Amino acid sequence: KEAYTLTDLGDVCDSLDEQAQALGYYQQALTLYRTLDDRFYTIDTCIKIGKIYRQLGKLDDAISYITPCAELEQQFINHDRGDAQVALAQWQRERDHDSTLLP
Repeated sequence: KEAYTLTDLGDVCDSLDEQAQALGYYQQALTLYRTLDDRFYTIDTCIKIGKIYRQLGKLDDAISYITPCAELEQQFINHDRGDAQVALAQWQRERDHDSTLLP
């Protein structure tokens, strides 16, 4: 229950554009979800953390959070690509595109 509350607090902070606080709540929740071996909410929370890092322009950090979750999602969901896999592919394309714009 504590993990869900932390996630909700993170959602509220994110909606108020308080990304630093949201990250703190999401990271605490992620630790609890991993301890509980709750794969669904582990994946969901990694996506939320990755999205915040992406909003902050930190694509490498976003990708580092989403990569293990995309792999977990692939094991957990035995059908089409899930949210983490789609986000990972999109963010990697963005990073690759940004790197081609550098002098």
